[in-house]
Amino acid sequence: MDKSSNKGDMKGLLVGIGNPLLDISAIVDEELLKKYDLHPDDAIMAEEKHMPLYKELMEKYNAEFIAGGSVQNSLRVAQWILGTPDVCTYLGCVGDDNYAKILKERADITNKPSIPKRFFRITVNSQVALNMLTCLLHVYHLYINIFVSNLGHEAEAFAKAFNIPGDNSEQIAKNIATLPKLNSTKPRVVVITQGSDPVILVEGNKVTLIPVRKLDKEQIVDTNGAGDAFTGGFLSQLVLDCHKMAAIVCPLCQNPLVRPDVSSIGERFADML
Repeated sequence: MDKSSNKGDMKGLLVGIGNPLLDISAIVDEELLKKYDLHPDDAIMAEEKHMPLYKELMEKYNAEFIAGGSVQNSLRVAQWILGTPDVCTYLGCVGDDNYAKILKERADITNKPSIPKRFFRITVNSQVALNMLTCLLHVYHLYINIFVSNLGHEAEAFAKAFNIPGDNSEQIAKNIATLPKLNSTKPRVVVITQGSDPVILVEGNKVTLIPVRKLDKEQIVDTNGAGDAFTGGFLSQLVLDCHKMAAIVCPLCQNPLVRPDVSSIGERFADML
């Protein structure tokens, strides 16, 4: 499908449901990381000892608020790439407080009257979330046509939860692809990113390794949201009816804005949207 054609047909075509987050982003020093027992390029569940960190970030480090959450991030990127208004619809729940108001301002959330039923996608986001959702996933995995995740925190955790065997990442990906599926006429597509290592693409029994163009360390500004950006790029091309998966993934692995290992501007897409 030509991106410039049938734009009216694209309205509300891509729907995402997920947990919205209000990210607090700041450039900090090594001293702060040590103080709160934090590590670069890591994601953890906050404990009681981390509670003072939020206030400290805002008071001492000129922190900024960013609309976040993996599904929201991915849809924002997809919307930006597509360049056509109202293609993406996002649904998520927030509280009735000042932070929710800030989140709405940052995300520019609007209501959508109708939601076309076209795609069902899942991203497995963090070991903790996976543990909470395992019971639901035992039902939902029957409907999953496309599975996108990273390896370390997500695909391996998913494999463990479902007792999926595999001595290496490629085997795990193949076994995820062959899980039971209601629509047996279409093979499940599995896309697993591995940072700067090749992206694993599985279509049926076919495994393709797609190399990632590496960046110099000096080019890396922020790794936050890199996987979400990759997923957003993937979904944008799927919406355009590009069903040759390798043709979708290959360009993403070379684009510094939507690469699976690092987003050169993190998840700060506000200036582009």
